[in-house]
Amino acid sequence: MAVKSSVGSGTGAAFSRRGFLVGGAIATFGTFALAGCSAGGASGSGAGIDLGAVLPDYIPVEYVKAKYPSVDNSTPIYTEVPDEYVQSVKTPPGSGSTINAMVPIYSAVPPGLPENNYFVALNEALGSKVVINAVEGSSYGEKLQAVLASPKDVADWVVVPSSTIPARFDEAVEAVFADLTPFLAGDKVKKYPNLANITTDTWKYCVYNGKLMGLPNPQEAIGSWIFYRYDVLEEVGVEPPTNGDEFKKFAKALTDESKGRWGIDDIFLGGIDNMFRVPATWRLDGGKLVHRFETDEYREALLFNRDLFDAGVVHPDAVAGTGSYKTRFEAAQVATMVDSFGGWRGSMRRVAPQIPGYDQRPAMPFAADGGDPYLPRPDAVNMTSFIKQADDEKIEEILGLANLLAAPFGTTEYRLVNYGVEGVDWELNDDGTEGSTELGTKEVVATYKFLTGPNVVDAVLSNPDVGEMTHAFMEEATKYLVEDPFWGNRIIEPARFASLEQPFEDLEADVARGRADEDDIEAAIASWKSSGGDDLRAFYQEKLDELG
Repeated sequence: MAVKSSVGSGTGAAFSRRGFLVGGAIATFGTFALAGCSAGGASGSGAGIDLGAVLPDYIPVEYVKAKYPSVDNSTPIYTEVPDEYVQSVKTPPGSGSTINAMVPIYSAVPPGLPENNYFVALNEALGSKVVINAVEGSSYGEKLQAVLASPKDVADWVVVPSSTIPARFDEAVEAVFADLTPFLAGDKVKKYPNLANITTDTWKYCVYNGKLMGLPNPQEAIGSWIFYRYDVLEEVGVEPPTNGDEFKKFAKALTDESKGRWGIDDIFLGGIDNMFRVPATWRLDGGKLVHRFETDEYREALLFNRDLFDAGVVHPDAVAGTGSYKTRFEAAQVATMVDSFGGWRGSMRRVAPQIPGYDQRPAMPFAADGGDPYLPRPDAVNMTSFIKQADDEKIEEILGLANLLAAPFGTTEYRLVNYGVEGVDWELNDDGTEGSTELGTKEVVATYKFLTGPNVVDAVLSNPDVGEMTHAFMEEATKYLVEDPFWGNRIIEPARFASLEQPFEDLEADVARGRADEDDIEAAIASWKSSGGDDLRAFYQEKLDELG
């Protein structure tokens, strides 16, 4: 049976819950930072680098006009099926060679070549045999680190998620991967029009040590936020809150243990911290860098979250840290969760056709004090891919393959990459949308699309009302986007700072569950500063000075 495709989008991936929900800002909590330079000098897009000589020209192309075009970095929204799909790459770009690619996978492993019809058809379109070496997402960082330590084992084409950039990667990148500057900088990118269609901000995250080293996988400007089951809100008769006090009452009104329903899931990251305007990483106060852990807003958010847990409005499984927040939300066991917008589109595509009246929408932005909302802007990419050093002919071949994979909405290539083979992986619904077959749900798994992709769009084809709701949210929310001081640069932290955040992950859980109090918060902050936090600040201050 065909399942209606209600919502389409660009790429997305289920990273760790912390990295996923912070919407890219988790970069600063791991072995790298939200934006980047190395310990030995700036590896990002600033620090004296002439970006005009490095970045590709932005040459936009639009095969289908969006119902709601992008405004102030909002995601363009399409609500109608194109009259026709354009073939943007007229002939297969490959030479028939075999290209080995290493990519993460965040779902069940699909059948491989030659059993997978989707893989076969995509390789026919590419004109090369791209063999996917899929590594389970949770262990991808460890595998990537091991492979980079032995360059001979590096695949021809390697995906590096923004949540798992290895320590000292800025050193490895030049030793192992090809410099793409001579092939793509400036108007050289015209040879690859779909790559030229990718926005300039996105390419900035592919610059290392003054060279264009990677191919981007774009991410939309709003990472994660609070979502409600509006059908449940209507059933209970409550209105969405507009401040923190109202939110507490709202969560209490939605909680009814006799019906197996609680007001909220665990929504600290990407929800409550945003409500209190906690910076994703650093902010500038009077010219001084202040980390999120040091702010009064962080303390207030932790204590507010504890009040919610104490009030019994959080689902017991969320309190225990077990089960899936999406499963609870989709089953209406909770009426409120935090998710990404890609996750929302996925739920509307999978769940809405199966549950009559299912109505999931983002909460309109609000702040705990009722003032201006705050939404941290994530990195412009969620993954970057790199081409192993090779002769020019092979590099140009892989760039040709990337150009096909980056084909935007409205093209036959986009349709193939996202849905697979017509009549096999999908069937045409009555409204003209692609409905996945049972086989398609097994074959068409995000793998090739992680290598690179077009700018993210919302293609709300079978439910224009969802498109209108998305537009209404985006139009309002983009007014409140806040960029990290280092946004648009790739900064890689020294490995000695890699474990600084771990005590705070534990602290957040312990405060919420009553196992830690205000004194523990202050002790954790003091320990963070003395065990490396102040040194980390000095490191970033140096980068800030370099970047001007």
